[in-house]
Amino acid sequence: MREYLVLMLDSRAEMLAACPEEMSVNVDPVSLKMKSQARQQSTGVPFVSRSLWTSTVETCLEISRVLTDIFLREKRICIISAGHSPRVIVDFQEEQQSVSFIQSAFMNHGGPSKQSSPEKPNWSSAIDLAVEKIARNTVEGRIIFFTTTAEIFGDNGSVSETLKQSVFLNRYSKSKESPQVNHLERVHLDVVALSPDVEAVTDADVDPGVTVSVVATLPGIPLWNNAMKLLLNHFKLGCTIISNIPMKEEQQSNSSSNYDVELLHAAEAHKTLLADQTEFTALTTTSSGGLPAVSFKWLSPKLPEPVADITNCIGTYRISPLDVLSRHSTCLTNFLLGGRSVTLSQCPRGDAQANQSPTHVITCHGGVIFLHILAQARAGQFELDTPSFTESPGGKVLDYRIADFCDIMLNSQLFTPAAPVEFDMPTKRQAYLDRVTKYFPLTNTLLTNLNSFLPMILEHVTKESLSVEDFNSVKKTLHSLDDFQKQNVSIPASNTSLRPNKKEDQYRAMWSEMEQMMCKYANVSPRHAVLHKFVLAYKNHEPLPSVDISEVAMCGPEELVVSPSKKPGEKRPAAAFKGIVITPSMLTPRTNLYDVYHNQLNQMYARKRRKFHRQGDPNYSLYSHVNLKDEPKAT
Repeated sequence: MREYLVLMLDSRAEMLAACPEEMSVNVDPVSLKMKSQARQQSTGVPFVSRSLWTSTVETCLEISRVLTDIFLREKRICIISAGHSPRVIVDFQEEQQSVSFIQSAFMNHGGPSKQSSPEKPNWSSAIDLAVEKIARNTVEGRIIFFTTTAEIFGDNGSVSETLKQSVFLNRYSKSKESPQVNHLERVHLDVVALSPDVEAVTDADVDPGVTVSVVATLPGIPLWNNAMKLLLNHFKLGCTIISNIPMKEEQQSNSSSNYDVELLHAAEAHKTLLADQTEFTALTTTSSGGLPAVSFKWLSPKLPEPVADITNCIGTYRISPLDVLSRHSTCLTNFLLGGRSVTLSQCPRGDAQANQSPTHVITCHGGVIFLHILAQARAGQFELDTPSFTESPGGKVLDYRIADFCDIMLNSQLFTPAAPVEFDMPTKRQAYLDRVTKYFPLTNTLLTNLNSFLPMILEHVTKESLSVEDFNSVKKTLHSLDDFQKQNVSIPASNTSLRPNKKEDQYRAMWSEMEQMMCKYANVSPRHAVLHKFVLAYKNHEPLPSVDISEVAMCGPEELVVSPSKKPGEKRPAAAFKGIVITPSMLTPRTNLYDVYHNQLNQMYARKRRKFHRQGDPNYSLYSHVNLKDEPKAT
């Protein structure tokens, strides 16, 4: 939403009074300090004092400069000379929203009249003009009134009462008489009294939707500081301090003097930087003018071109120097306008141990300077180590499997099929991700360090179904590990620090991890379940089950049609029983697919062996010639 601001300047003769500040004619007026006549006489340098009007005009120029730099023409200003005959110096028109035009307008306007009037000041005409200018563009606005008057609150003729009447007439006027004027909903007036004797007031309600605030300040530098505070509050601006900028002259003289530069930008940039209020407080400091600010540290640029990380930014914001006339701000601005970039790091001031990784970049685009927030500028940047998720007596676990995770991402890239497919693509992709992530420790373990064995195992067991070649390949790998154990050879792990000292402890830990992994894949297919049985046999030093893998079916977990496996002394049908149906509900943490299959098979055999319908009848004995009297009775 476009916002409108009206700056009203008291143009009475009282504004020609001298400011209490004195400045030398050959020093920077922004860095002036209070000087005495004795100082002038001792040095012989003349000192001059500005008028209240000149100080106010300079403040208005600074306000227009900051708003133009940061918001371009989204925030428009109107400047009105408030005296016995009010006059518009700068209007809300777009072509008048530039610092050069405002300077020319003040030069054409001239200063206040030197003849003081004995009449009591009447602000109704100037306030009515300001309210009308706002109402012709929007339904709410803000007025900043620079004046020396002390009659702000009171009866008729005071500033607050005049504003109340003017807004009242605007709201209840007939729309037919002024069709181009909006009915104002909210108007806020800031009275900047150029006298420290005036009592300060914050957001005093004089009428519904009409508030008045009073700021008492001295002219000169205090006036400029208070105006910047009003801008920060009114337009939601933030202040950033770039610290530890090396001085070129001091570098040549082998000195270590650094300087700071203060920048203004939208306050939204600070909300994007940090989400943790504790860390945000650690960065917060105060600028030279008393403004709340956030400190960033200068990182020496390595290349004259913009850094490549600038493409990974999460926000860009226009900036404006807080003190545009200072030598340090001028040097930094010229440095950026020359095509160079400044890399910053968000770290607390004075903390030399903080992380020095770049988090922000300031560079120029088309003559406009922007603050870029890089993607890594997030909460938690000040930790020296990688954040650990567990603590142990041996220290932090920091060895994350980043490379393995990147491999999963690369192998899981999406693509558009060239022709229509018969299966459901989203379901297929989700099933694949579920399989490859069933076993994925975040950090390296003893099993994940078996670089010569584990990748071959995972390559096959993560498949939806295992062929005979896949099954034999995994079985051969498991047999190789078992041979290492029988030969009393240490486990060939790439990271020996994860390996226990005793060899028996090494293989005990390895087979335990292997069993945990295969247990997660045992429910994928019947052949996966057979592999789980093999791992349990290797772990418990038992003989391997005799299974003809070619007769074990390959199916998914939803509905598995399994062919029986032949065991010694066990009869089996010539073909698989298609009536055996295994669903995931039959599987529990203590049973795997192989056990469920054999239970179903035994039940099927029991159903196929029909009992003799005369069983138990002595008249229809099947083996009447057999004498069972001498046989022991079954208990």
